[in-house]
Amino acid sequence: MEEIFKLEYHPVDTAPRRLRILLFPGEDDIHRVTEQLTDGTWEEIDRDRIEYFEYSDE
Repeated sequence: MEEIFKLEYHPVDTAPRRLRILLFPGEDDIHRVTEQLTDGTWEEIDRDRIEYFEYSDE
């Protein structure tokens, strides 16, 4: 797994979150993963698969 991008942010009145864009070996698609910091551990709360070639021509 290769991390392409990571953004950590701290919403008002909620736990810190981070957004990661990941590329897995042997796959053409990328994954957008949203995680939330709970008791010192990052827990996945949402994941979406993005077709890489959907944006490659833009």
